[in-house]
Amino acid sequence: MNKINRIVLAACGLICLAGCGGKNQQTAAKPESKKANPPKAAPVKTKTKLAKSPQARPKKKQKKQNSKQRKNEQSKKPTGKKETGKKKMTQSTPNSTDVLKEASKVGLATVGGGCFWCVEAVFENLEGVISVESGYSGGYVENPTYEQVCAKKTGHAEVCRIKFDPKKVEFKDLLEVFWKTHDPTTPNQQGADKGPQYRSVIFFHNEAQQTVADKYKTELNKAGAFNSAIVTEISKLINYYPAEPLHQDYYRLNPGASYCQFVIGPKMAKFRKVFESKLKKKD
Repeated sequence: MNKINRIVLAACGLICLAGCGGKNQQTAAKPESKKANPPKAAPVKTKTKLAKSPQARPKKKQKKQNSKQRKNEQSKKPTGKKETGKKKMTQSTPNSTDVLKEASKVGLATVGGGCFWCVEAVFENLEGVISVESGYSGGYVENPTYEQVCAKKTGHAEVCRIKFDPKKVEFKDLLEVFWKTHDPTTPNQQGADKGPQYRSVIFFHNEAQQTVADKYKTELNKAGAFNSAIVTEISKLINYYPAEPLHQDYYRLNPGASYCQFVIGPKMAKFRKVFESKLKKKD
């Protein structure tokens, strides 16, 4: 009996211990259940695109739009010019008729008869001549210098460009003076001046001048006006370059120079004697 009671009491004690232990395990498990809960995720920040306002546009686009607006406004403004509906005519090169009309107002002649100092001095004193300019023509070098021409490496001749009034003196009158004031029978030479730059030459400006020059030369050769045949070159004017300033009006500005006294002086005396009636009248 005592044995049974002890067993029963022992069993009850175990039951009590088992029950208390279960509660303790449940209460102790509570904090663990809290830890097992997953941590709350942090809110994800999302970028929201803001609508671009007109002021936030790039500057380049604004500049383009502003320039377009200005152009449109300018095109709308009245220009003050009336539209006639006629097309603009392009400028064309003048034909031979236009050249002849221009020549009828103010004539141009380009001739070479040796040193241009001599030729210039003669024609400056002829009635109807407006002006005379010394220069270079007939060669292949652009803007030649006096030294280059004298070195015979340019193909140019020393010439004078004569501006004249056709109402007072005709082109054929200029040629008469031209042939009688130099030797047209010596190729590439005038007295002591030798070289292609001193050749006798007429550079015609138009067909009318060519016809007059060719006819005049032929008549002089037929008449035997000179001891030898005239070798004067008659060619179309292809270029002309004014000579340096020191070669302009040389005889008038340098009367004491030896060349002016011994070469140009005698030529001028002969010219004044032969063409006395055609000289410019002194004021």
